[in-house]
Amino acid sequence: MARLPYYATMSCVLALERFGGPRAAAAVEQARRWVLDTRRPDGSWGLWEGTAEETAYAVQTLLPSADASEELRKVVARADEFLLTHEVGQNGYGAGPALWHDKDLYHPTAIVRASVLAARHLAHRHLNTEV
Repeated sequence: MARLPYYATMSCVLALERFGGPRAAAAVEQARRWVLDTRRPDGSWGLWEGTAEETAYAVQTLLPSADASEELRKVVARADEFLLTHEVGQNGYGAGPALWHDKDLYHPTAIVRASVLAARHLAHRHLNTEV
């Protein structure tokens, strides 16, 4: 399983939004605030450095959000720019460090790619632009 705070946060936010009802709203808001507060100056997120995978999880945590503020639009647009330039490596496959582990670190290319594509789709849907 992943040892990623952004992956875990995204998973919890999605579950709480769907099944937590009004009692979970404060926890969801707190999680989204933490994500916003931990973004990097280049528009990315990451535990040790900004990565496409962790940025994708952050965007999926933030969107869809009831907050349609201009601040959130700018954050999402900046994250999308980062994802566009960091989603694939030089060989055309998933870029980024190995963040998942069992007994060894590994980089599940299809999972990371799917997360990046999902985040870019949400971002463009939120920004009313095309991918």
